[in-house]
Parts: sequence; C-alpha cells; structure tokens
Amino acid sequence: MTWRLYRHFKGNLYLGLGRFLDSENKHAFEAYICLYENDLAQEWIRPFEMFHGKNSDGIQRFSPIGRVRVAYPEDEAQILIQLWSNSQQDTSLANFLDQYKHSTQSLQGTRFLLETQNGELIGSVIAIRVRRGVIRLEELDIQKSFRNEGWDTLLARAVTVINRDESRQ
Repeated sequence: MTWRLYRHFKGNLYLGLGRFLDSENKHAFEAYICLYENDLAQEWIRPFEMFHGKNSDGIQRFSPIGRVRVAYPEDEAQILIQLWSNSQQDTSLANFLDQYKHSTQSLQGTRFLLETQNGELIGSVIAIRVRRGVIRLEELDIQKSFRNEGWDTLLARAVTVINRDESRQ
C-alpha cells in the first residue's frame, strides 16, 4: 500500500488517500488527510481536477513531495544498510546484521518507508500496534542527507494517521 504526501501551496502538509468516484455521477475526487491539527476537519475530499490543478494565481494547489509505503521483504537489505550507516555504533556491518536478526524489533510491527517521488529512500520506521488505536513507533531513521528538514516528523505523523484510520475498521 502506498500513500502520497503533498504540500499545499500555503505550506501545510497532507496525506493523499487516492482517487475516489461518486457512485451517482462518476465524478472523481481526491481524498486527503491533514498532517497538522485542524479544528474544522482532518479528512477532506476535493474534485480530482481541482486538487491536482492550479489555483487562480496559476500556482500548483497541491504538490507531491514524497510517498509513504509499507516495506516489502526485498527492501530489507537497503533498510538495514541505512540503519547501520546511520548508527553511532562502531561495529562492522556483519556484526550489526547479526545483532539485528536476534532483536525482537525485527520481528514485530509493520515497517513503513518514506521515499522521494522518484523512489529514493529517505527513511523508515516500525509501527507496533499496542492495542486498538494505540501504536508505538520504533527505529525511526532518516538518511543523513535528509536530516534536519522535518522528514522525521512528517514520517511519524503520516504513519500515526495511517494506523489511526486502520484502527477504525
């Protein structure tokens, strides 16, 4: 599963849920969720063309900035190499991988990846469901070249929102 991340032209961040059709007239809508506190609502829909179009000043209304997705088994090697290279440990990659295989974190939860639009890995986090509506985030890691830009907060907020929505089902 993949979710798109968007920045509104006024600066706020949103998690795109995808394209939905009105059952009566087949008009397309984009559904999206605020990744910030909003007293009006957290979940919104907008006509698809309007969401992906430009405002009256000719500025792109919502610009894609990345995506969040569930990690696949084939992503594991890249993730572990990133975790090792970002770690402060003075250990070899072989020792790091051996230690990781024996940790309980590698066996729990769902790992989510944060990527650029073209698929470059920005970071990852493990979400462990504690109980309905409550998750714990583990191993939040952002590549060094993307640090201090707010990607860690964005990833944590997006994964929290994704898991909140899934807990309602």
